[in-house]
Amino acid sequence: MYSGKLTPTTEPTLLVNILMAADKFEVVSCMKLCGQRLIDQPMTPESAVRCLDLSRSISMASAIKEEAKKFLAERYKEFLSTEFQDELMRIPLAGILAILSRNRLGMESEGSIYDFLFRWACLQYPNSEERHKILSSQLLPLGHKFAL
Repeated sequence: MYSGKLTPTTEPTLLVNILMAADKFEVVSCMKLCGQRLIDQPMTPESAVRCLDLSRSISMASAIKEEAKKFLAERYKEFLSTEFQDELMRIPLAGILAILSRNRLGMESEGSIYDFLFRWACLQYPNSEERHKILSSQLLPLGHKFAL
């Protein structure tokens, strides 16, 4: 981390881990190198979600977060495809919000989106009060995206 050299890696999750460690120890050169590599190479769903949680103290955090949002939106543009249902159920709130806010989710039935969101919220937030708060304050206000 302090050498100014980073072993080439194509594993974006590893780069996120190194970036977070470099941020913790305030190694700016390492943060810049990891950040640039994250922007330049393809992400995975796991690394994209982790990128959404990067600290604002990281100089390239906004650019990295933007790339993560683009990746998630593109990967899940067919939001309700059965191919991605299990994967989407594991994505945390920040990822779901990125997907919903970036895609125009015109469907034959907006009810299918609401159904997904309710199932997702039940899985992620077993406490009914917390689930209601997340649904009403963060997810359902994006309802204008659900219209055809």
